[in-house]
Amino acid sequence: MAGGFSKQGRMRLMIALFIIAAAAAGGLAWYFGYYTKTPEYAVRMMQEAVEKHNQDKFARYVDVENLVNTSCDALFEGLMDADSSLNDAQRSAVSGFADLFKSPLRAGFTSVIKDFVNTGVWGGNAGSKSALSVDSDVVVNKAGLKNITFRGLEGIETNKEDGTAVVSARVYPEDVGQEFVLKARLQRTEDGFWRLEEISNFRDFIQLIAASRKGMLKAYVDETDRIMMKHDSAIHEMDKKFVDIVQTGNLGQDTTRMALRKIMLESILPDWQKRHEELAAIEAPQAAQTLHRLRIHICELEEAYAKTYAEWLETKSSATIRKANELRRNAKEMEGEAKRIREQMRAKGL
Repeated sequence: MAGGFSKQGRMRLMIALFIIAAAAAGGLAWYFGYYTKTPEYAVRMMQEAVEKHNQDKFARYVDVENLVNTSCDALFEGLMDADSSLNDAQRSAVSGFADLFKSPLRAGFTSVIKDFVNTGVWGGNAGSKSALSVDSDVVVNKAGLKNITFRGLEGIETNKEDGTAVVSARVYPEDVGQEFVLKARLQRTEDGFWRLEEISNFRDFIQLIAASRKGMLKAYVDETDRIMMKHDSAIHEMDKKFVDIVQTGNLGQDTTRMALRKIMLESILPDWQKRHEELAAIEAPQAAQTLHRLRIHICELEEAYAKTYAEWLETKSSATIRKANELRRNAKEMEGEAKRIREQMRAKGL
């Protein structure tokens, strides 16, 4: 039949449309009746919630309160496990005050998770905190989340009998330098959907981060102690020569003053500059930042002192010697603080 379908053609078209409609209906039934009630779908929705910064959707598929509570417990216990300086009595004493620490820690962790959903990165709003919470950035750093990269899902294991599933996710924490597989436990809800309840091996992750950081800290301490001892020994010998000249000579004589100036500019100052250079070339881990900055600043003060004292030996200016004495006094005060911090590290076995 020109310009239209034959009766047989119309029948075939109707059958085809029926098949397509049935397939679509079946696909929708599979999607809404089965796929949306799988752990895979829940994981996909969590990812989408973060990508679209949707707090409501995230809360539907993540039990934030339970995740925060279990993560705080794991963080606290993991850090305790990694601190070998604590004896059993000290561990018991600290554990007795655990709830006092965990309350503000939970508030800080809640803020961290909320900021993660809002920004897509850990510590994306580091300045956010409340009067009752721990600074979010502190939580992110302590938990090793600041420098962590998601490498992909390794698999999902579902236990139909108890309605749980474990999602294995490969992550790369820069503090460790190797991949770690985090295990996220999901629970099936009464309406058949799945929610993330906790990271079941988060305590192991914290222990790994803490152990790795301790190793990096020990390597830093060993290397910088070697530098400090070497230069302290050299300065001690130079100081002895300096004192010998002062005791055997006369500061009123130009020969004595020039001999002292020569030691100051050609021996003591270069040694402090070399120490400064060697320390600055070392990358200090987070736990050693205060000590590192102190040591660098001490070098700067001692360098300034050497130059100023050498200037006084030449000019005999009272203003110059006052400035030199002030620089040396400040350096000695900082040396005392640096030694105190170093002693605290020794008490922790470093």
